[in-house]
Amino acid sequence: TTTLRDVRITGGKAFGNGGGIENRGTLVLSSCTIDDNHAPVPILVGAESALLRSDAEELHRFAEHVLHTGGGIYNDTYCRLTIEGTTINGNTSNIGGGLSNGGKTTLDSSTHITGNTARLAGGGGGIDNEVSGRITLNGADVSGNTPNNCLGVSKCAANPM
Repeated sequence: TTTLRDVRITGGKAFGNGGGIENRGTLVLSSCTIDDNHAPVPILVGAESALLRSDAEELHRFAEHVLHTGGGIYNDTYCRLTIEGTTINGNTSNIGGGLSNGGKTTLDSSTHITGNTARLAGGGGGIDNEVSGRITLNGADVSGNTPNNCLGVSKCAANPM
């Protein structure tokens, strides 16, 4: 288990998952700030024309960029993430602007996931919980994210999907 306490992770840019953090193990974040991270660079221009033409090579390149998630944090499949008293704010990704979860994530009531952005409509600006993911919110503040607070989570704090 790795524990990060009183750490700020800012300004990260990834061409894959996790602009700030990509967790592939067991991680505890305590009293941290994860802000202004980005994953990936903007969606490829002309991707819609590739979809219309069914150009396999262009479709593959498009999928590589669209499916990367977790502007602030990406928690990989089978991995564990515990977030306590942490602020996740101002992060951007195509899906899961603040947090993208494919593993098991537990948040506490003093965690705030606010002001994050997912570029794709309905893409979980605050949290994207993948099919393989299990997330426990425990009253965490998930609010003010664009275009919505959660994708694949039945309830985000007091804000239903």
